[in-house]
Amino acid sequence: MQTTIKLCSYNGSTPLKSHIIKLNNCAKYYSWNFQEKVCHLKYFLEGPAAQILRQILDTATEEQVLELLRHCFGHINQAERFRAEMYMRRRKPGESVQKLYNKIRRLLALSFPGKSGGLYDIIGRDVFWASLDDQAMRAKVLELESRSMDDALTIVCRLQNYQTFNLLDKSAETNSAVENRKRAVLSSQTRVCLLKQVPIVMKLWSVALNR
Repeated sequence: MQTTIKLCSYNGSTPLKSHIIKLNNCAKYYSWNFQEKVCHLKYFLEGPAAQILRQILDTATEEQVLELLRHCFGHINQAERFRAEMYMRRRKPGESVQKLYNKIRRLLALSFPGKSGGLYDIIGRDVFWASLDDQAMRAKVLELESRSMDDALTIVCRLQNYQTFNLLDKSAETNSAVENRKRAVLSSQTRVCLLKQVPIVMKLWSVALNR
């Protein structure tokens, strides 16, 4: 059978549950038997996850391998790590709000696997506020009563657009003021030059009349 889908390697840094789902999907698609499935499961382990291969026998079953993986990289231990990372996450210099939102959304899903609903949305919203690391922006988002991460993102993007437009307006006003000052200086310099020329013109005129 031609290879159209491929099982990715697992190193313990991503949710184990997602890897198992992909493994089962490949096994069903390629009609692997139990021996082939456990062979692929062990083959695609790498990094820290591959270290468990030293703790199992060659005859280990799929369930025995998965049990050891769950013990080392199960969602309970991983979720704690992802939650800690999520609560510490702050917007980096030059990072777009959309990119920050995507990062927080991913960490939220990994921190509370399978969860959804009102409390889940409130946690995501509050973490997103804190990650902005901008007191004025956070206060404005709170004032506008966002109910979820999506609402908060919409409000923040709108506020950023307003700030951009205001900066452009101020820049245009500043440029206009600078141009006006330049014109005023040039006009003043022109008048000074003309006044300096008056005595010379009067003298030439007087000489011309006396001839």
